[in-house]
Amino acid sequence: MNIKDCKECHKLGLSYEFDRVGGSCNACHPSHKFSVADAKAYDACEKCHIGGPEHSQLDTSERSIFGKVQRMRSQGLITKDLITCQSCHGPNKSHNFSKIYLPQNIEVLLFGGTGLVKLPTTHR
Repeated sequence: MNIKDCKECHKLGLSYEFDRVGGSCNACHPSHKFSVADAKAYDACEKCHIGGPEHSQLDTSERSIFGKVQRMRSQGLITKDLITCQSCHGPNKSHNFSKIYLPQNIEVLLFGGTGLVKLPTTHR
């Protein structure tokens, strides 16, 4: 891996406050439109945060919240827009992705250290 590969997601040399987390505006807002819908899309974060050994934050196994949400989506139990990364990381356009917030009507249950998402009955 070289610096060129890193620059794909990490736009170096920017001095905006939000860039301290490692990304850039273009990482989430890929066009001049700065579409909120694009930034809130369920797969917006996957562009940089899945698959690579350097960034394997999105664990797709059954043990992870992300893996469970992905399985529920594939089974048609929840819609793609019901739970997104932004639902818990950076809700309400806060751009504060380092903390976790619980969205309204979504309850997170902990069993033996494994997080489980309990959806409202209206979304099952």
